[in-house]
Amino acid sequence: KIVEVKKDEQPTPAPVPTLVPTEAPKQISAGELKIQELLKKNKEALKKQKEDEKDAAFKKKYYKKDDIYAQIRSENEENLKQLKNENQATLKAWSDEVKKTRTQWEKMRKEFLSNVKTYKKNTFNLEEHAEKLQSGAQDFQVTPLTKNYVEKLRSNDYRLIKNAMDIPIRNQGKRPTCAAFSGIRAIEVVLKSNDIESDLSEQYFYWSSRPGCQQAPCSSKGSWAAKGYDQSMQAKMPDIPLEKFCPYKEVSINNNETQIPLGQTCQEGFVKINRYQRLNSLPETIAALDAGKPVIAGFSLTPNFYLSNGFITYKDSKNKGQMDSHAEGHAILFIGYIPLPAKYHTEEGQVCFITANSWGEGWGRGGYSCLSETWVLKQRVKNAFLAIESVIN
Repeated sequence: KIVEVKKDEQPTPAPVPTLVPTEAPKQISAGELKIQELLKKNKEALKKQKEDEKDAAFKKKYYKKDDIYAQIRSENEENLKQLKNENQATLKAWSDEVKKTRTQWEKMRKEFLSNVKTYKKNTFNLEEHAEKLQSGAQDFQVTPLTKNYVEKLRSNDYRLIKNAMDIPIRNQGKRPTCAAFSGIRAIEVVLKSNDIESDLSEQYFYWSSRPGCQQAPCSSKGSWAAKGYDQSMQAKMPDIPLEKFCPYKEVSINNNETQIPLGQTCQEGFVKINRYQRLNSLPETIAALDAGKPVIAGFSLTPNFYLSNGFITYKDSKNKGQMDSHAEGHAILFIGYIPLPAKYHTEEGQVCFITANSWGEGWGRGGYSCLSETWVLKQRVKNAFLAIESVIN
């Protein structure tokens, strides 16, 4: 549908807005602007102050000090200072102990040297006490070790049976009882390596190692540990008593080597031998020590054995003259070994054997020394070496 505009009708005109004049923005002076900036800064400063106060209140509530890191540093410095003081105290204690030990050794050394003639006098023919070789049995093989036995060790390594040096060095005094002391010490080492403390009776063991002198007195001197071990193995109960029940007497009794009759308390057994073995070569000896078994060995002595400062070589034994005419056989105990530096291999062999003696702390270094492989092979007696495998306590 078309709608036309009527001629007499006119459109309503649009309203015209009325213009109202506005005021121009007020001009801010430089002074007023500066005041506004100061007010703004003050407002920001007040806001920061409130934040700092809030943070300080939080720290005060949860920390003992404002700066926890400073506290940690302070504690660390104090701990380091304490450790330093403790370390210095420990080093001083060690130094004092070394000086004390050396002073003691020097004192014991003088005492030992004054009694050397007595120790020489109480050596004896160990071979007289050796057991006869059974048919087909072999004597100790005088064969040097090859590098295969010790090449696994560096020159600064060594083998030492656990706790073997924690047992005090004993002194056999004026009696030919070295084999009894070696045999007893071997048992004590086995017990100690199993954390069992003991101080066993050499007095009893010398008696038990002399079957022919147990019921009637005899005058022949010396013994060998194998006979005492055999008697102990045959016992149904522990037969070897503690020292306190059968104390050792350092002075011999003429024509009564075993000092019979023994006291009644000497029958208070503490331990017995369960099993031991005879060693017929140095490889077997090394293997026994590697397995933690102390080894009893017997030797003819040389002059440098008496004057040892810790290392006994075959070369020195020749340089200082022949074996003393009064010195015969002596038993000692191997408790480990040390590989020798290459410069010693030609003359002294691959190793030296760490040895515990029974002449007090004045011999060697505190009662210990190291016997070179060559010296051991040249000076050993025919008795097989002995190693304890197990004991019954």
